[in-house]
Amino acid sequence: MSARVIGVGQRLAGDDGVGIRVAERLRSLDLEDVQVAFIASTTDLIAALTGAQRVIVVDAVLGVGEPGRLHIATPEDFAAQHLVAITTHGLDLPAAVALARALYPETVAPVIQIVGIEIERPATLDEELSPPATAAVEAAVRAVVVMLRAATSGGNECTNHPSPDIS
Repeated sequence: MSARVIGVGQRLAGDDGVGIRVAERLRSLDLEDVQVAFIASTTDLIAALTGAQRVIVVDAVLGVGEPGRLHIATPEDFAAQHLVAITTHGLDLPAAVALARALYPETVAPVIQIVGIEIERPATLDEELSPPATAAVEAAVRAVVVMLRAATSGGNECTNHPSPDIS
């Protein structure tokens, strides 16, 4: 099964860069049959959702919980979990997925999941992550690895707050 993990974010926008940090960590694991990519905006996401069987998008989100909390969602239940993707281009994450499905119905990934890492609203430009976002990186990496393993064993794991083991 071909899979793609996409870290979304702005490296110089503090915690908004958390998706990129997760993708960098996943790339260092050299996961078999998994492509890992980084993108800066959801408009770039549209084309990146094509050509794979499963896509997992990792992004910073604003929510109703505490910074550092993980949310596992599909694009369809994103709003039901009261999550808001950080965007600087006017196209939020679920809208980008919907647009990709409309533009490329034959090639968009049939399975798309989101790993959202809750952050506080970015207030300053900074390359460093806050302590809660930094702590969430490894938890998000474990969540993605579990999701990928579940996919190869025939499962479709999409639960909230996983505490997987990547060892």
